[in-house]
Amino acid sequence: EIKVSDLLHQLGSDSLSFDHVFLNEFDLTEEGISGTIELYSMDEESVFVKLIGVHAVVKSVCDLCQKDYEREINIEEYAAKYTLNKEDFDESDEEVVLMIDPKKETIDLSEMLYQAVMFQTPFVLKCPECAMIENAIDEEAEED
Repeated sequence: EIKVSDLLHQLGSDSLSFDHVFLNEFDLTEEGISGTIELYSMDEESVFVKLIGVHAVVKSVCDLCQKDYEREINIEEYAAKYTLNKEDFDESDEEVVLMIDPKKETIDLSEMLYQAVMFQTPFVLKCPECAMIENAIDEEAEED
């Protein structure tokens, strides 16, 4: 959780680095998730948040051969709006909107991190060997 009360009460920005963050939804290596978060006040009800340079290694199982492998995640930038106003959820088509805890005036980064990592997760998980074989087959098919 990150306290954002100062940013809600006066315009400003802040930047924080984080590392060794873990989410229960992912089997991460011991390094966890690392990166930088930038926070920008928008008004007295909302904060714009950017994740920058996020890195993690997720332990995965290949959907094709069922072998365990480690999948590197690198997220250059991922943004979301945190708000106290529930109506912002209805109005937003394209931007990610999450809630600020109104009592504590804090944001929980775990949901944003989860969404950012899931955005980088392919529908079919392929270990490097299976991905190489599939790429070779695709290239051979293109030549024919």
